[in-house]
Amino acid sequence: PEENNSLLGLEIPETIVQFKWYKYGQKRTMEDFRFYLWLVVTFSGFTYRRIEYGFEMGQSVFDHVLAALVVGLTFRFMWGEVTAIRVAGWVEYLPDFWNWMDWSCYITMLSAVIQSWKLPNFEASWEQKQLVSPTWDVQPPVLFAVPQLLLWAKVLYFLRAFEETGVFTMMIVRICY
Repeated sequence: PEENNSLLGLEIPETIVQFKWYKYGQKRTMEDFRFYLWLVVTFSGFTYRRIEYGFEMGQSVFDHVLAALVVGLTFRFMWGEVTAIRVAGWVEYLPDFWNWMDWSCYITMLSAVIQSWKLPNFEASWEQKQLVSPTWDVQPPVLFAVPQLLLWAKVLYFLRAFEETGVFTMMIVRICY
């Protein structure tokens, strides 16, 4: 393995890796980043509408469109995680910090959307602070705040792939992790 690592210091392999990154890898990363930003914007809009305009779904078609977009984009990224598990295997997948953050984000985001979409009397449950079940006293803003925080933290994951932001992102991650 050490012999293979020494090849990366040579000019030709380094040039090939840079070429592949700028030709293919960067485009793929930007495509994923664009979809991820759509997820951030739609869930932020969904959260804003829930908090600002009330919590009963069905007040407008826009609420349902936002919820459907959030669910669809979330399932798209969850499928990416399942694919990563199949490719890398559990042994390599589980120790990665970002994978744990991703699943935590997707599960809490879906629970927030499903709770406000399916709960018969969401507004009354919100006021009683009993969103998940009558026995679990969840503070309602937490249900929306946790996925928001995790979504924005994942933006750092995408920013580490670019020369201009990668060094600073890695510095923040190493300080926090």
